This record gives sequence, C-alpha cells and structure tokens, in this order.
Amino acid sequence: MQKLFYTIDCSKRKIEDFISLLHSRQVNLLIDVRPNPMENSISSYNCNVLEQYLINEKISYKFMGRELGYLTKMKESRMTINYLNSISYLEAGLEFNYRIALMSADSDIQITIIEADLRKRGYEVMKLLSDENLKKNELEVSSFFISGDRNIS
Repeated sequence: MQKLFYTIDCSKRKIEDFISLLHSRQVNLLIDVRPNPMENSISSYNCNVLEQYLINEKISYKFMGRELGYLTKMKESRMTINYLNSISYLEAGLEFNYRIALMSADSDIQITIIEADLRKRGYEVMKLLSDENLKKNELEVSSFFISGDRNIS
C-alpha cells in the first residue's frame, strides 16, 4: 500500500490543466475539502460541473467539505467524530489502492491542517504544482495558529 496523498488547489488553473495534472500522477479519487464548492468564481470548479468533468475522465469525486472544510486554528475542531472518521476514510481509500488528491482553494488553512494530521499518522503529502514539477509541501503552520497554540498536535 502506498502511503502518499496529493494536494491540489483549483484557484489559478484552467480545468483542462487541472485534469491533466491529476492524470499525470494517476489520481483516481479527488476529495474536495472546500467549505463552499458552489461558490467558485471559475464555473468549472463548481462542484456539480467539476464532478461531470471528472466522471468523463474516470476520476471519482467526493465532497468532504462538511467534515474537513470547516476546521479552525484550534485543536478541538479536529477532535470530532466527523473529522476523525473522515481521516479514517482517507486512509481506507489508500488501502483500497486509490490514488487520492485533496482539493482546496488556494488559501485554505484546512488543507494545511489536514496535511499535518496525515503526516503525524505516517503519510507523505505532496502538492501537485504542474506536470513537470511535483514538490513536497513544506509546513509553515505556526503562522496560522493563535499565540500560545503553535503546536498542532
């Protein structure tokens, strides 16, 4: 079993480039962690439109913004049954040989928090930047956390 998740943002790409990037890493399951997937200024990334694009490309789509998209800087927001079950769902996806990418908007703190939690569980998380450039995400979460709570554990 692979222990690798990908992350990808949808804020500055044409949908064709986005799909190509997913194909370049054989991603077959896209998890949408945006809190409001209907409110995208680029209509291709509206969740209903995006799901149709992905179906045509043989990539599964699952919206998990309710469970993963409303995280806050506080550790307690990640200690809910919904959040923990969602992380378990992601882990199970790898066990079933899915290649999973987590999609967020460009500035979502949620994806940074999720990345940190997956890394704590022993997973590698890589950001899809372009077809030629796959870069390990570097966590710089301390600036996101309130004073006195710089620890994400």
